[in-house]
Amino acid sequence: MNAAVSKTVSGVSTSDEGSNPSPSVAVVRPGNLGDPLPRKDGLITKTSRTGKRFPVEIREPARVKRLAVCADQWSVGVQDVKTIALRRPDRCIACETKLAVGERACWDRARRTITCLACAARIAEHEHSAAAAAVPEAPAALEPGVAGASAKREYQRRRDARAQHARQQLGTLGVVLVRAGGDPRTTRVWKQGAEGEEKLAKRLAELLEGKGVHLLHDRRVPGKQRANIDHIAIGPGGITVIDAKTLHGQIRVQSVGGLFSPRRKQLRVAGRDRTALVRGVQAQADALRSLLASIRKTEVEVRCALCFIGVDGLPMFRRLEIEGTIIDGPEQVAKLAARPGPLEAAEVEDLTARLASMLPAA
Repeated sequence: MNAAVSKTVSGVSTSDEGSNPSPSVAVVRPGNLGDPLPRKDGLITKTSRTGKRFPVEIREPARVKRLAVCADQWSVGVQDVKTIALRRPDRCIACETKLAVGERACWDRARRTITCLACAARIAEHEHSAAAAAVPEAPAALEPGVAGASAKREYQRRRDARAQHARQQLGTLGVVLVRAGGDPRTTRVWKQGAEGEEKLAKRLAELLEGKGVHLLHDRRVPGKQRANIDHIAIGPGGITVIDAKTLHGQIRVQSVGGLFSPRRKQLRVAGRDRTALVRGVQAQADALRSLLASIRKTEVEVRCALCFIGVDGLPMFRRLEIEGTIIDGPEQVAKLAARPGPLEAAEVEDLTARLASMLPAA
C-alpha cells in the first residue's frame, strides 16, 4: 500500500505498510461480540519490551458495538471494540477483576480500557433488555363483545333454578317432569331475546361492512346493576344505540291525547301499548351522553333505534319515529348507523376503544 496508516491497540501500533507478511509473522484471529465487517487484511506492528518491533497479520478484524464503561455506569456506544488476548496483566474496568496474560478480554480502542468477557456479555444483555423495553407493545385487539350473552345466561339461570326447585320437591322425578313440560313463557323470552340479538348482530355486520362503522355488543349500562345495551354502532356520524326486539304483530305509532291532555305518540305492537320500549332505549342513549360528557366528547351525536328482527309487522311505505327514536328493521337501522358525519376513521377507532373500556360486557 502507498499510504501508511498508524493504529494503536492496547499500546501496540499498527501499520498498513507492506502487503506480504514475513515468514516470522504470527496470525491472530480475534473474536467479536457482534457482526464482523467484511474481511480486510492488514498488519499490526507489536513492540516488545526490548523496543524491537515485529509484524502480526490480522486477517479478520472484528467489529462490535462499543461497550463503554465509565466508573460504575455502563453505556453502549457505536465505536469498535475488539476481543484480544492480553499480552500483559490488566484489570477489568467494570468489576476490577485481575486479568492474566493470555486471557481474552474486550479492548475499547477509544477509551483505552479493558473489560472482561463476562462483564461485556452482561452489558450487551443489559442493552438488549433496555431496547426491548423501549419497544411499545402492540395494542390489544378490540373485543366487541358477544351478542346475546347476558340474555343467554339469564335463560340458563332461570331454567336451572326451576329444575332445582323441582328436585327439592319431587326429587329426580320432578326434574324429569319439568324438562318434559318445557319452559314457561317468562323463561322462553330470554332465550328468544338472545337468539334475536345474535341474529341482528350478524345482519348488522353484513350491512355495515366497509362503511367505517364499528359495533359493540351486549354492554352494561353505566350506573345500572342489570340493564344492558344490546348493540352500539360507532361511525362517522356518531353513535347509534340499538335495542333488538323479537316481538310479532302489527307495529304502529299512534297519536293519543288531546282536548284535556297533551297529545303524544304511542308505540303499539299487536294492539298493545309498548311505548315503554322507546323510553328504555332513550334512557340508554342518555346514559351514553353522560358518559361522553365525562370524557369531553359532547359534540358526538347519539341517536337511538328500536330494531325489530321480523319486519312483517312494519308499515311498507311509512317510517316510524317517536321523539327522535326510529322504529324499523335492520336495513333502515344500518343506514342510520352509517350516516355521514364529521368523525374521521382514527377518531371513530379511538372512540370505539374508549367505549369498549368504559362499558364492560354485560
